[in-house]
Amino acid sequence: MKCLERRYREKVGEIDLIMEDGDCLVFVEVKSRFSSAEHLEKGSIVLVKLNIRVSEDKSVYGVLGKVLESRIIRNSLGLYEQSLEYQEISGKSRETIIRYIFEQERRLRKK
Repeated sequence: MKCLERRYREKVGEIDLIMEDGDCLVFVEVKSRFSSAEHLEKGSIVLVKLNIRVSEDKSVYGVLGKVLESRIIRNSLGLYEQSLEYQEISGKSRETIIRYIFEQERRLRKK
C-alpha cells in the first residue's frame, strides 16, 4: 500500500489520506469511535493505546486523539460513545495502522 497524498484539500472539504492499494484508490478519514464509562470533554486531547497485530507482529501504539463528541449511549448503563480525530501519527505508525485496518476489512469480507 502506498500513500499518494496527505490532507488533500478542495473547496468542498478535506480527505486525510489518499492511498493506493494495488489497482484500487482508497480514501481514508483518520477518525475513530469507541465506547467508555467516562464522559470526555469536547476538544480535549486523550492518549489512545491501539493493540495492533499485522501478520505475526504485535505492537502497541500510543496515539493522541482530539475529542470531537462524547455522548451517552441510549439504553446503556452509563456508557458514552466517544468520537475522536487522531493527531500527528508518524509515517511508519500510520502505515502499520492502515495496513491493519485493511487486513481486518478483508478478513471480515471473507466471512
